[in-house]
Amino acid sequence: MQVGSRWALALGDEPIWDIALEPQTQRRVIVGCGSTIYVVNAANGEIEGKYTEYHEDTIHAVAWGKDAEDNDIIATGGKDKTVIIWEMHNELLQPRVKFQHASSVQKIKFSPNKPGRLISCAVADFGFWSPDAKDVTKTSVSNRITDVVWDPKGAHIAYVTEKGKISICSSAKGNEIRKIEHKGKFVWTINWIEDASGQEVLLVYDWTPSITMYNVATGQLLKAVKTIDFNPCCSSPLQKLPYIGVGGSDGELTLLTREGIKLTKLDSGRSSFVWSVAAREIAGKQEIISGNQEGRLASHTIALGKVHGMYNKFYATRMKLTSIEVTDLEDPFGERAIVRSREIIDKIALSEDLLVAQSREKIKVWQRKDALGNSYEYLTMFQVPEATSLIICAAQTVLVCIGDRISSYHVNGAISREWVMSSPVRYMKMLPGPIGGELCLVGTESGAVFKIFINQSFPIEVQSVRDAVYVCDLSQYREMLLIVDEKNLLSVFDIYTNELLYQEPGVTSATWNSDEDDLLCFTTMDMLVIKAGEKTVFTQKLKNLQRVVGFSKDTVYLIDGEEIDTVQVPQTGAMYHFIENEDLETAYNMACIGVTNSDWNYLATVAMSSLNLKIAKRAFSRTGNYRKLVLVDELMKIQGRVSPKELKAIIAAYNGEYDQMEKLFKDAGCPEKAMEIFTDLRMFDRARSCLEGQSDSQSMQVDQNLREQEADWAAEGLRDARAAAEMYLKAGQSLKAVEALGTLNSAERLIDAARRLDKGDRKGLQRCVELLREMGQWALCAEVYGKMGDWESLIELYAKTDQWDEAFSLVQRKPDLSSICWTLRADWLAEKDLFVEAQDAFYKAGKPGEALKVLTKLTECAVTESRFNDAAHYYHLLRFNGVSRGF
Repeated sequence: MQVGSRWALALGDEPIWDIALEPQTQRRVIVGCGSTIYVVNAANGEIEGKYTEYHEDTIHAVAWGKDAEDNDIIATGGKDKTVIIWEMHNELLQPRVKFQHASSVQKIKFSPNKPGRLISCAVADFGFWSPDAKDVTKTSVSNRITDVVWDPKGAHIAYVTEKGKISICSSAKGNEIRKIEHKGKFVWTINWIEDASGQEVLLVYDWTPSITMYNVATGQLLKAVKTIDFNPCCSSPLQKLPYIGVGGSDGELTLLTREGIKLTKLDSGRSSFVWSVAAREIAGKQEIISGNQEGRLASHTIALGKVHGMYNKFYATRMKLTSIEVTDLEDPFGERAIVRSREIIDKIALSEDLLVAQSREKIKVWQRKDALGNSYEYLTMFQVPEATSLIICAAQTVLVCIGDRISSYHVNGAISREWVMSSPVRYMKMLPGPIGGELCLVGTESGAVFKIFINQSFPIEVQSVRDAVYVCDLSQYREMLLIVDEKNLLSVFDIYTNELLYQEPGVTSATWNSDEDDLLCFTTMDMLVIKAGEKTVFTQKLKNLQRVVGFSKDTVYLIDGEEIDTVQVPQTGAMYHFIENEDLETAYNMACIGVTNSDWNYLATVAMSSLNLKIAKRAFSRTGNYRKLVLVDELMKIQGRVSPKELKAIIAAYNGEYDQMEKLFKDAGCPEKAMEIFTDLRMFDRARSCLEGQSDSQSMQVDQNLREQEADWAAEGLRDARAAAEMYLKAGQSLKAVEALGTLNSAERLIDAARRLDKGDRKGLQRCVELLREMGQWALCAEVYGKMGDWESLIELYAKTDQWDEAFSLVQRKPDLSSICWTLRADWLAEKDLFVEAQDAFYKAGKPGEALKVLTKLTECAVTESRFNDAAHYYHLLRFNGVSRGF
């Protein structure tokens, strides 16, 4: 908290007993000093109006409200026993009405929700005035009234006398509802407020000196009396904050909590008493205007500022000046730890297990109860000089900086070490390390950056720049150092070589990623930038002058002075940067921080192509690509047993890059593997192209095998018998070709195949004839038999088809077939019951025995059938043939 004086104005040499702010806008303030009324600009202290002729004596009380038409209405009262009601026209006050009290007027207040209704309190009575009332009905009191307040709803008032009697009355008729007997005396000010639970509370300030809290509904004491170190004379609650500005003796103007805890002094020692105070809020900023015994009117500013600390994902921030809220930034809607200090918190530090807060000259330490960080327990407290500039903490140590001196305190309050820097310290950051041996990074006003191991006595200077250090940080492996100086120049150094790696102008804040060594995040006035090495991999527009305070994995933590914001940053750009640099291990680590599914696929594919199969397997596992995982697993099994080119050729084949695959296999000296893959893929022409460079005999054999496989595939896989037959013929597998054509039941295709076959291919031709015979294609069968030179089969075919002219024509060309032909003719005649002709044919066939058997058979049949004439004839022939043929 920072307190400052905005303006001060001397109005005279008499006390300023009361001041009142303009409602709503709070642009002006009414002040009574002596018998003069002043209208003062609350922003700059300029006097806008001065009225001296209306009160005859000292003004004790002023008030400013609104009437039913929302017009300004002002009331003043004083020692002359007169209350004047004023209206404002054209920025000038004009008296509207006056009324008298029997004694000096002490306090006047407008109702908070009843326009124009006023309570005025004198030494011996009080009364209510409203614009529509004809007169003011007064109620007598036995003791002098020193202060009066309205309840927040305007239904009741509470007044207090100098002897401590407190009365709560109805605002309608002024009748007393409840009485509170306060033990303290000389009560000059009270407040009627609502606490956090909505309970109405009355705060009573006396010259014991102390502050007492009463429950308005019951009149019971709420908390023990809180003693303070000055006599309070006036008070004003701050708007929207649970604090109260209190003025009193010794010119004291102090900010207190409602429990009476002293937060800070706003002013002191300028006067014997501060008699009036009013709290003002403009644009979220708090101001307190006070008037003192010597007629001095002053405005004091209260800058609460942002007091916070951060460790990894835990963020601690000050709440309502005296409490700390610890948030898990990865679970912003989860349970938050609230730690109450009961004293104003000036600084906060956070480590894995400790929460440290400085309250003036005290350091308070709390310890985390559990790993989730949602509860803390009080550990210890020790004294430090109040004028500390920075504090940070480690596991068991608190480092306190004052100017150029850094002191190391154990949590028990004992100073273990001190270091004196070459110039005042501007920045400190605690980095992880073994307990008791953590590393503190220190940036100084002279531009030097030091490393301090908290268990060692001497700081180590690691780098220096020309201007004062604003921010400094070490990368994860502590190999690189970033420095942002007060001229907003970011410089990145190599720790071991002291080489300046690169610089960026216009940088307002910067930090390294806590999980990746090469990732750096910084902000400019309007941009968030992430660099991987020297390459910018991500940019995003900022709002409200945000500054980066943390960078963990894929999350950037930004603060704009009021709120902390988290930004999820994809690491796609960083991953591609490291892939380009062929640093796949780091690229994989970047991907683990946060990339899309397609990015994982790309990384896996590149890793597999580079034969970094371990990373490929891990990356494909992220995408659930089972087929690629199987391939990688197979590659890992044969890696080391085959050449890298062969592995790459297999990958190319899997990816459909067949030209690349063929080239790689040939370069590896194993084209047969390419041919095998092409064959498996039924790319037989491509497989045959792999035969180049082989011997003719070897090439012919392989080519024949390929053609045969191609034909098998056409027949069995494609069910294309015609194509299969063609391929079988080219491969020299005539029998398979004929069988394939047989399934088509086409005599035309069979005879075409037969004509293409060599006449020496008897098996193929024979099978053609068989199939043609099954189809009844006798003429075509005769053609095939003729090509084969199988004349006997041709004679038999002619005989079977009764083509005796062709048969005997063939006999004329082939006389050696005569016996076969006449034998077949004889059998045919016998089947036709032409036995005589059959007997003659047998004789011509050179088979007389067969002829005699036929004649004998005929004779026997004739006898049996009693055809004796025929039998006699046959016997005659038998005798004749037997004699003539020598039987």
